[in-house]
Amino acid sequence: MLPVMSKGFINPILLFLLIFCWDGMPSPLLADLSEESASAIALSGITALSDGPSDQILSPLIRDSGVSFNYHLPFGQAEAQIWGVHYATDYKILHAGFGSAWMNHPDYNYRDYYLNANLEHEGIVLGYTQHLVHESFSTDDSYLRWLADIGISSNIDDYGAEIRWLRVASRDAQWHFSALYRFAQGSASAISYVHQPHGDDSFRSCISLEASDLLHFAASWQSHPSRFGFGLRLNYESLSLVYAIRTHQELSPDHSLELRFRW
Repeated sequence: MLPVMSKGFINPILLFLLIFCWDGMPSPLLADLSEESASAIALSGITALSDGPSDQILSPLIRDSGVSFNYHLPFGQAEAQIWGVHYATDYKILHAGFGSAWMNHPDYNYRDYYLNANLEHEGIVLGYTQHLVHESFSTDDSYLRWLADIGISSNIDDYGAEIRWLRVASRDAQWHFSALYRFAQGSASAISYVHQPHGDDSFRSCISLEASDLLHFAASWQSHPSRFGFGLRLNYESLSLVYAIRTHQELSPDHSLELRFRW
């Protein structure tokens, strides 16, 4: 039937298969919706180098405080724009935050509301995130799911490592094993292995470079599917503006824009 379908009908189908891991596929192609922040796109989801509250939706280990707003255009699909708002700060012994990401498509709506908390002691961070995900389709079908992320990280001098189990025990679950090295003030590199029990594994690498107090660069690569990411951040006192782009082998690239206010 595909040959008689119009191009406008095929594009949303391809988009859903890539983003939401349709169970009918023999080997799901995963492009996690939570990788919608500019820093996550620039770093290929290696949050060990993330420094903004937007990536709480992807990691329970983020320690930065502030508020951020982000916009994501996945695969150049104007009908599938993703928006997000995120907040994080310290509450006595806890670092905690909350936020939401949402997408409104004519045939599909997605909402991810989450609450995050973590504890740090002598360089070791233990974190947990609770998600409430709501999905609805133009067929009037809708689903409500409780999902969780857990993680632990350790930082000793210029070295660090983290383990994250995202969407615990669900079909979309991922294990992230990352290691990093801070080779200069404000600059670091990292590698990561991502295991998906119901999908394809991948290797990822990234680098984050501080050119000056005003300018920061990030670049990354992942093996499956083969993709490259690049990001640029402009800083002015407590404000940051981040833009990122991420390529795809067959589809148009991702674009993301993020505004942060940190304290």
